[in-house]
Amino acid sequence: MNKIEDIVKNYNFESLDDDRKISESELFIYEEELGVKFGQQLREYILKYGYLAYKHIEFDGINTNQKLDSDMIRDTKNIRNLSDKLNELVVIENQGDGDYYLVDSNDNMYEFMQDGSLELKKLDIDLCQYIYDRFSSVK
Repeated sequence: MNKIEDIVKNYNFESLDDDRKISESELFIYEEELGVKFGQQLREYILKYGYLAYKHIEFDGINTNQKLDSDMIRDTKNIRNLSDKLNELVVIENQGDGDYYLVDSNDNMYEFMQDGSLELKKLDIDLCQYIYDRFSSVK
């Protein structure tokens, strides 16, 4: 998470207040709901930030107010209706127009496009690098 921490401390990012972040003991509820084990980077992201937003970029997250209706849970469940290829992945960002970015249990990133082909493409980066790259592009 060092790359993310480096960029977050230099800019005015939105994240959850501590009282709205879920605890480590609550993570299993969300893993069970989605039927996946969160990777280490995703776990740290959820526990440390809840979600992150800066300018026009907003990453999905989980919070204590919305619980199972948090955007990460809701988006992941909704997109799984489109393809069985997505059942082991968790949505981290919905860029609109059917363009989703997902993460697996090893923190590998994927792009899924609803452009008729329903193509799932593995990216050559992990979650931390993806978040860092996205925010770096709008500094």
